[in-house]
Amino acid sequence: MLLELSEVFVCPTCRPAQGMVVVVDRLDGRRVIEGRLGCPGCDLRVPVRRAAVRFDLAAGDGGGSGRDRASGAPDAHDTPGRAADDGRLPELLREAGPEEAAVRLAALLGADESEGYLLLGPGLGALAAGVAARAPDAEVLALAGGGAAGLEEGVARAVGVDAEEMPLFTGRMAGCALAAPSPAGLREGTRVIREGARLVVLAPGPGCREAMGELPLRTTAADERVVVAVREPGGFEAPFARFSGGPRPRSAGEAADEDPPGPGPE
Repeated sequence: MLLELSEVFVCPTCRPAQGMVVVVDRLDGRRVIEGRLGCPGCDLRVPVRRAAVRFDLAAGDGGGSGRDRASGAPDAHDTPGRAADDGRLPELLREAGPEEAAVRLAALLGADESEGYLLLGPGLGALAAGVAARAPDAEVLALAGGGAAGLEEGVARAVGVDAEEMPLFTGRMAGCALAAPSPAGLREGTRVIREGARLVVLAPGPGCREAMGELPLRTTAADERVVVAVREPGGFEAPFARFSGGPRPRSAGEAADEDPPGPGPE
C-alpha cells in the first residue's frame, strides 16, 4: 500500500466519517508492507499484510472475536502469490487474454491520463497490475472479498471491503470500474470519484441505466456490455453519501500555488 493512500480511508464503523492513521512496521520505499491503519475515534485496527489492507481482519479495542488477528498470526488467506480476485471477469474482458483485457479496462478508465487513485471493484483485481502499468501517474486500488497479494508496482489491495459501503472518503478517486454492481454499489462508486472522473460499469444489469440516471453522472458511451459515465458537479450529500467527508482540503501551499493573488495594497 502506498503510504499516502492511507489518507483516503475512513473508519467503517464511525459516524460521522473519521479518517484513519497509518502505523508502519515495514516499509519498502513509499509502500507499507506490514503495519496497520488505526482509527483515533474508536480504536479500530486494520492490519496491512504483505502490502494489502485487510479489513476482513479488523479488530477493535475489545478484541476476542474470530476476526481479531491484528497481532500478526497467520490466517488461511495469507497465501504468498495468491491473486486477490473474486471471480470471473465480465464478458467484455473475458473474451480477451489477460494482457488485452487490462488494455481494454485501462482505456475505458482513461488510465494513461489519470492522476491520483483508480479504483477497481471486486472481480477486477486480476487486472490491477496491467492497468497500473498503463497509468504512469496513478495508483490502482483493487477491492477484493478474500485472498492476499504481495508487493506490486503501482497497485494497492484492500481485502474484505463491502462494495456497497466503501470505507473511502467522498470524491477522492480519479476513476472507478465496477463489475455488475447493485444500485447501492453504483451509488458508492459515484460517491467516491471526484468531479470529472470516469465511472466504468461492466456487465450492467437490469435497471442499471435508470439507477445511474438518478446520480450526478453524464453517460458518454454505452452498450449492453459496458457503460461509461463522467461524474458531474454536485451531489456530495445524502442520500448516497454514506460518509460525510468531502473532497480533500487543499493545504496552504496548494492554495497559494493555485489561487491568484489578491489585489495589492493601494
